[in-house]
Amino acid sequence: MRAFLLASVLLAASAALPASAEIDLVERFAVADIGTPIRQIDFRDRKERAVLSGGWRNIIPRPQYQLPLQWLGWDADWTWPWTEGRAAVLELPVIEPSPRVVHLTLAPLTADANLPKQSVRFLWNDRPLGEIEIERAGQRVSLKIPAAVQRRGTNQLDVLPRYWVVPKALGAGPSTIGRGVHVSRIEIEHERPPLYSGQPAADPTGRTIRHPPGSTVSYYVVVPTEAELRAAASVGDDDSDLGAGSSSRIAVDLTDQSGQQRNLWASDRSELGGAVREISVDLTPWAGQMVALTLSHSVVPDALGASGVAERLAPVLWLDPRISSPTPDRESARPPLRRFNILLILFDTLRPDFVAPYGGDVATPALSALAASGTTFDQARSNSSWTRTSVTSLLTGVYPFRHAVIAGGDHLAEGDPYLPEILQARGFHTMAIMNNAVIAPEFGYGRGFDAVHKYYELRHPVVLKDYPAPAAQADLVWDEYVDPFLGEAGAESFFIYLHEIDPHAPFDPPAPFGDPYAVDYKGNIDAARLLVRMFRRHAVPLDAFDVEYLQSRYRGEIAFMDAYLARLMQRLERSGVADDTLVLFASDHGEEFMEHGTVGHYWNLYEEVLRVPMIWRLPGMIAAGQRVPSLVELLDVPPTLLDLLGIPIPEAMEGRSLRRDLSGEEEPPRPRWSFARVRSDGWTSARYGDWKLLREYGGGPLDLPRLELYDLADDPGETRNRWAEEWIVGKTLSQELAAREAQTGPSAGATKDLDLDDLDPKVVEQLRVLGYVE
Repeated sequence: MRAFLLASVLLAASAALPASAEIDLVERFAVADIGTPIRQIDFRDRKERAVLSGGWRNIIPRPQYQLPLQWLGWDADWTWPWTEGRAAVLELPVIEPSPRVVHLTLAPLTADANLPKQSVRFLWNDRPLGEIEIERAGQRVSLKIPAAVQRRGTNQLDVLPRYWVVPKALGAGPSTIGRGVHVSRIEIEHERPPLYSGQPAADPTGRTIRHPPGSTVSYYVVVPTEAELRAAASVGDDDSDLGAGSSSRIAVDLTDQSGQQRNLWASDRSELGGAVREISVDLTPWAGQMVALTLSHSVVPDALGASGVAERLAPVLWLDPRISSPTPDRESARPPLRRFNILLILFDTLRPDFVAPYGGDVATPALSALAASGTTFDQARSNSSWTRTSVTSLLTGVYPFRHAVIAGGDHLAEGDPYLPEILQARGFHTMAIMNNAVIAPEFGYGRGFDAVHKYYELRHPVVLKDYPAPAAQADLVWDEYVDPFLGEAGAESFFIYLHEIDPHAPFDPPAPFGDPYAVDYKGNIDAARLLVRMFRRHAVPLDAFDVEYLQSRYRGEIAFMDAYLARLMQRLERSGVADDTLVLFASDHGEEFMEHGTVGHYWNLYEEVLRVPMIWRLPGMIAAGQRVPSLVELLDVPPTLLDLLGIPIPEAMEGRSLRRDLSGEEEPPRPRWSFARVRSDGWTSARYGDWKLLREYGGGPLDLPRLELYDLADDPGETRNRWAEEWIVGKTLSQELAAREAQTGPSAGATKDLDLDDLDPKVVEQLRVLGYVE
């Protein structure tokens, strides 16, 4: 009977839910914070690393440290965590707030004997707990945590050493890392010990979350518009008596961005009995905000500390919990503007802040003219900081988590939607002109094109030698490839993808384009050749004069490419098809010049490598001279083009159509999610509005993540890590990133790792010239 009742509730709930933007809490369970009572954590057990979130690094003890490891009872070959930077964060669960004492076993790490003794400040949920001087390895520190500063779910203990060093600023290995504090052991002493030691943690079963007493489940989310938390709760018929003086509490609590927690719904177990109780909570007051929603199931013992009770209690069952909203995920299909051609021009490695339409100091009249006749997106972002991953998102409309083209040998998957194939199937005549071997047909990028031209094979033996002027190169491309293609297309609409390699390194602008930006440089950096090797090794020290020189050469390359673009647009006008051709100009990623410790791209996901130019032009259809401040991504390109053409957008595409932006329709700016990834072993990024999270796994036995959180509105240069300060924001972005990774997964066939021996030798040589292979 009870099973039938539960099934009826589930069916009724699902039948009542309209198609909406909703958050399914059962599906999200895999990335939720599951809190269980902690009595002690010993970091000799490497599984305990889950409580370490941001500001931690691994240390592999070596003889040069000369640390008294025997005082800690550790083996010399063991790896253990130490604080990195201004603040390190411990995530400690609380099932029911009550007075407790946290004992930490610490050791100072100080490279300079002349420094004063290390001292450490501690914060609990941003509340100061005091400052303690650490005099010796193995020192035990005790922190009293009042119940009033605790909240159900994950609590934050910040460890802030007075002396610290950021390793990447040193450009060297662990032996030079100087200052911080090590944590070897954590013990939690409760005023009244919890009663749940025998119970397993919560887990999902079907459409139900099974929630034993003594645990919490916390979700960090952005609350949708007109949102409502909906669920049903029940306990089993085989419940046990708690006994006089003890009580059990089932609750849903919300913690807002300021850290304040309030109760949304609560019930005693005895009120539920064996019945099913539906729950509906209006979340409208928090619409658009980042919050933590915590499901808790606690047992408060009697004054005598009754034991063994919770182990006999049946779990609570949360039935089909979800945050629902009537806001649709996608807009309904709209009629096409009209049939048009598409010319997608991509300049590799172009930073928008260097060019005139984006306020840069390089004179780029062709780009400025294109912006004046079309719509410019001020906040366009790539989905990676290297070519193959970003171009795959550009042409498929899906995030790197799904297409999984990450590593150097990864191959474009067969299963993902692919813009050239879609257009080809709709009668478009399609052509690719590729001047970067990273997206060679051997990696799968020839699919959907009627013609593919490996322009990169001509670059060194022909183009650079015989066509030094930008107009000559543009004429070569037009006469050799475009003009014959237009003749073959005839009355058919066409799609041309032109991928030009410059201003990618090596930076070697021919005269006179580099002259206006030349500097008096007498250093030993060769921007034309040595820079490529520096990219690969990621460790050549540069001073301010070296960087100024590299940027001057980069500016010259941009000026050259703008002249090339000017000639292309002239040839397009002469062809007679300009008025019927949508021109989309973009780049695949930017370039770093020591803003965050290196040069080039591929190494990280800071804004200097993620922000790209994006300009759309279609006379009479796309608003001229318009600037759009909204955050957009390269993966928005396929759904936008299909929407403009009236072609159904495949469900698998994760980008959104920019049709409203391009048409000039006034729409209030709305924050949106954006994601990026680079390197299979490294960096991922999540952004919502102006908040941006960077996560890097540094490797090592503990594989601790580096977590960096930035408010781009106040800190566009990403210099102040807010992870320890803005806990709810950071956890929301982190959990959304994990959910995105868990839900999409790699497509079938996406990670075919090609060996260099499988590739055309010309492709390998081009990859070597660009610095992608040795």
